[in-house]
Amino acid sequence: MTIYKILFIFKGYKVSVEKLYKIMEKHETYFLITYGCQMNLNDSEVIESMMEKLHCSKAKKPEDATIIIFNTCCVREGVDEKVYGRIGDYKRLKRINPSLLIIVCGCLAQKDGKAMIERAPHIDLVLGPNQLGNLPDLITRTREGFLHEVHTEWDIAEPGYLPRRASKITAWVPISYGCDNYCSFCIVPYVRGRERSRPLSDIVEEIKKLAGEGYKEITLLGQNVNSYGKGLPGDVNFGHLLSEVNTIEGIERIRFTTSHPKDFKGEYIELISRLDKLCEWFHLPLQAGDDDVLKNMNRGYTVGDYRRLVENIRSHIPKASISTDLIVGFPGETEEQFENTLKFVSEMSYDQAFMFKYSIRSGTAAAEMTCHVDEEEKQRRLAKLIDMQNNITQKKNISMEGEIVEVLAEGRTKKNPNRYSGRTRGNKLVAFDSSEDVTGKLVSVKIDKGFTWGLVGTQVLS
Repeated sequence: MTIYKILFIFKGYKVSVEKLYKIMEKHETYFLITYGCQMNLNDSEVIESMMEKLHCSKAKKPEDATIIIFNTCCVREGVDEKVYGRIGDYKRLKRINPSLLIIVCGCLAQKDGKAMIERAPHIDLVLGPNQLGNLPDLITRTREGFLHEVHTEWDIAEPGYLPRRASKITAWVPISYGCDNYCSFCIVPYVRGRERSRPLSDIVEEIKKLAGEGYKEITLLGQNVNSYGKGLPGDVNFGHLLSEVNTIEGIERIRFTTSHPKDFKGEYIELISRLDKLCEWFHLPLQAGDDDVLKNMNRGYTVGDYRRLVENIRSHIPKASISTDLIVGFPGETEEQFENTLKFVSEMSYDQAFMFKYSIRSGTAAAEMTCHVDEEEKQRRLAKLIDMQNNITQKKNISMEGEIVEVLAEGRTKKNPNRYSGRTRGNKLVAFDSSEDVTGKLVSVKIDKGFTWGLVGTQVLS
């Protein structure tokens, strides 16, 4: 095994790669469990890259692992309890194998910190998202006996590792980290920190490398992609980034998420309409269709502002597919305000929506609000909203029957080796049959049937 004379430095504690490899020569195996958004999924790909560099192989099940890593989310209370429940399940594995390392990282780790180990003493290491770059060092320290460490400091340690990507066709590329918006219901700024943009040159270099490896589609990631450029020297903004990425040879499609309606400038819409690789898909979280609720959420826009934004998008890009996020039962939300949301969602006619009950997040402004909506009422409202949106989605997908669309084939389906799945430029899932291997290719598909979940079609041969 080649040993590189590199030193890792963690708070004045020097760990040589020789020592790191010596530990890993014991044939460590890891099992990774991920919760949350695309940012967490991207972080997990970075973790896998780290473990690969440590010569730690991936276990097929937790019982076979010497290290179990939880990459956690804390956007909703239900996710918290699910994570703690799963951590509790693995206490038995720790009893069977005392040398098993249980590591918890991500947003829940940042939020709960030491309380996490107090609640589950069999956890060996806790680290927040901003400490992810120190994970290799911390694994080494833990193996040397530094147990029950908690690292939620805000000295940002960017990983410096390219992700070990799950796909060979599509890839996520972070363009910024953290958030400055402080929506009253959201804990992200408290667990991921203030917004900071990656240098444009670093992003472009990463995407060029992906193009050279054969990737066809990239998704630019950020808590608020529209405010990209914040903190960077010079006059760099989201439009400059999109224009630059659009010129990279080999990349066929470009997506971005998540947008914030208050920062989505009209000039960006006009630019996107002219850039051929930018997909006609926009994820625009509405959250609520009532001005008073939006004000209490600290969203920074009105229903009228949002309507004008969507009208502008559909005017410049008639085939735009628009998805959204919605929260029902926000503190103080009346029945009338909920009905306003229903009416507005119907008016917007979204292609897809991610819908949730409001969940209290301690430390956020909304958690201190009074007049919390009863859980049973929140569930009733959510069911009504989901039913309405599902009908809208199904009708929109049925309306596509007979159309010929471009699909990027991402691979064969699990149940049928002759059936492939992929997505349209509008981010709609399509299943279709093919007699040849079309993985990674852009193919034309005639839509035969539309369903709530997506589309089924037939490949059109040229």
